[in-house]
Amino acid sequence: MLRLLLGILVLVSGALTVGAQTSRFPDTSDGIHVFNDQIDLYSASNAFITFVAMHYDGTQKIPVDQTRRLREVNPDFVVLHYRLGYGLGYRVTDENCQPTGDYLLFMDGVNWVREWTELPEDYFYHVEGERLLMCDWGWLVMDTDNAEFRGWWLDQIRAQLAQGEYDGLFADSVSLPNTLGTFRPALPALDERFEADWTRRLNDWMTWLNGELDDEAVLIPNAGAWVTTRDQTDYSLADGVMIEGFAGWGWSDRFAVEDWELQLNRALSLIGQDKIVIAQSYVEDFPDQLWVLANFLLIKGSFTYINIDIGQEAEWFPIYDLPIGEAIDPVPTTIADLYDPVTGLYTRHYANALVLVNPDPAGQPRSVLLPDPMHLITGQTGGGVVPADANIEDWTWTNEIVQEVSVAPGQAAILLLARTN
Repeated sequence: MLRLLLGILVLVSGALTVGAQTSRFPDTSDGIHVFNDQIDLYSASNAFITFVAMHYDGTQKIPVDQTRRLREVNPDFVVLHYRLGYGLGYRVTDENCQPTGDYLLFMDGVNWVREWTELPEDYFYHVEGERLLMCDWGWLVMDTDNAEFRGWWLDQIRAQLAQGEYDGLFADSVSLPNTLGTFRPALPALDERFEADWTRRLNDWMTWLNGELDDEAVLIPNAGAWVTTRDQTDYSLADGVMIEGFAGWGWSDRFAVEDWELQLNRALSLIGQDKIVIAQSYVEDFPDQLWVLANFLLIKGSFTYINIDIGQEAEWFPIYDLPIGEAIDPVPTTIADLYDPVTGLYTRHYANALVLVNPDPAGQPRSVLLPDPMHLITGQTGGGVVPADANIEDWTWTNEIVQEVSVAPGQAAILLLARTN
């Protein structure tokens, strides 16, 4: 679950046409493009602003004055507006799911304001005659089928998009409610009719909203980890998607290989349509960060972005700077297209890199004898939260020259033909 936050994206080339929409999102065919989740720029130095504007592909949840500072450095810098997809933030809840804490705030383009407001009762989604409250995050579920609610909400969104000079709308938590967490009244753990109705609701909502926004703004919903087979939401109805929990549940917790295949194949179904895909993971250790990056490189297409998130500040990791070049192997239709039956690894070639992934955490080590020596990425010095002066000149990756590499179960390897940093 996105923590009512969201972060960043850099335009370095060209405009993207997504359906009827044109946005600042860059073509990502060459190199590694990064989306960084939540950045505090209120007291940022000019050096820090320059770093953000020239290293990331954009951001969200910042006020318009910060957007303008960033666009003074990079006029094409992307900024997204953040709202819940089908909820309104109410209040922080206690251990008994009682909304007794602080009111929840959101950025309206200029200020942090209270999202909660009194509305007609039929604007709310009801279960057993009660409003449905999300206990984990303190928001109320709205009736997105209600035409009056839709009109009220869309008027707000349009005003905020204009006020914040935003390029698009990031819609958080757009998944089946009973897969997101705890609610009051309680939702069924498994109920085909309930889930079929909510699949229809989500699809109808995205169709309506994307049609209304048209060329005003792109629509990017948060699909979560997207490994629940019961969730048949059609995210192709939007302009793209964030996958939160990319390549694993987070930290060192890998997916079972079936879930790994499902998530990457679902991502590829959108990448093949030139949709925007943001792959976000929460991992701190280098082997896990390399794992996430390698999986990202397996599926990287024309509008794909990565974010390795370790906190609420701006982060950077030396492996983001790996000079991989453009992909030689095309974007696969399914992840099975990249499977090498000789090595038992999923493999993708770049102009200056070779990516190897051994996805099954319960599988066997797999070895590869290379035709020529290559630079195996073994670690990094520096990396993490960007300092206030944005000086990262000593940050780099480490490597060793090898001609044979063994990839452990649930691990990955990235090798360079030549080190060019």
